[in-house]
Amino acid sequence: MYEEDSEFWSEYLSFYYSYVDQYHELQLRSFHRFFKSYQPPAGGAKLLEFGGGAVVCNLISPVVKCKEIVFAEFMEDNCERVKCWLRKDPSAFNWQPFFSYVVGTLEGGTEKNIEERKELLRKIVKVVPCDIFQEHPVEDKGPYDIVSSVLCLEYVCMTNEEFRESVSKLASLVKPGGTLLMQVDENVHTWTYRGKMRKLNPISRDLMREVLESAGFTHITIDFLQPQSMPVEVVETLLGITNAMFIVATK
Repeated sequence: MYEEDSEFWSEYLSFYYSYVDQYHELQLRSFHRFFKSYQPPAGGAKLLEFGGGAVVCNLISPVVKCKEIVFAEFMEDNCERVKCWLRKDPSAFNWQPFFSYVVGTLEGGTEKNIEERKELLRKIVKVVPCDIFQEHPVEDKGPYDIVSSVLCLEYVCMTNEEFRESVSKLASLVKPGGTLLMQVDENVHTWTYRGKMRKLNPISRDLMREVLESAGFTHITIDFLQPQSMPVEVVETLLGITNAMFIVATK
């Protein structure tokens, strides 16, 4: 999706991630709530962030319970943007508002705690390529205690069958008793931004639950955020959206 336009992705981050809005609060609060009560295996969990784009904020809560985080992304440019942040490159995107929200607001931490969280994340993240349309979508097949995928599959899978197969591939990476975390925009049929449009295959909550059950997941919970609770400028780019869904499912 627009792989050739590096400037596009710089503007994308500035547009969608310049501050913590209600749309981001859904995922950040959901990650915080899950990991606050999550009991990792001895030594810490191994987590796969699949299709992470150029975004590191979804790892702020998980990192305290993990011994290893594999950050998998298809686009080389996005991988490089994450690596820039990991090595403290001055050109890296500023994720400070998101660290402040999670560590400061949700956890009640101090500025020192925020900086410590950044350093912890930098120590244990490994950035690798991935491709959901390959037989083995990521080289390290795990299994993982947790697989997380946020705003990814519904934007690249053009049919229900592709979506079903993709979720099944992620399921194969989750160890028995492990967890899949997903955020999915419900029923988006077109993504439009900066004069460009991409037709999508809408994913309903019923299809989402059916696909998860078929992939072997149980104890499925879905939290919803309605469009009227999202920033107008974000909703205007997601034509057809009926909810943002945050999903927790156990294998």
